[in-house]
Amino acid sequence: MDRLTTSQVAALLQVSAETIRNYIDAGKIPSERLPEDGSWRRIRRDDLVKFATDNGLFLDWTKLEN
Repeated sequence: MDRLTTSQVAALLQVSAETIRNYIDAGKIPSERLPEDGSWRRIRRDDLVKFATDNGLFLDWTKLEN
């Protein structure tokens, strides 16, 4: 899984999806908009790992095992 939804990222960081959208809007986490619907954002896994590492945050990858 190379690209994650805001909901998936929120689960990994144990915050709300709104918090993730705020991080994206503030430029803290890079994201891409899907060409078929510009309102859907995706976060590259590498960008998320860098964000978490730079901010001393834990990514709970077990949250995606459903």
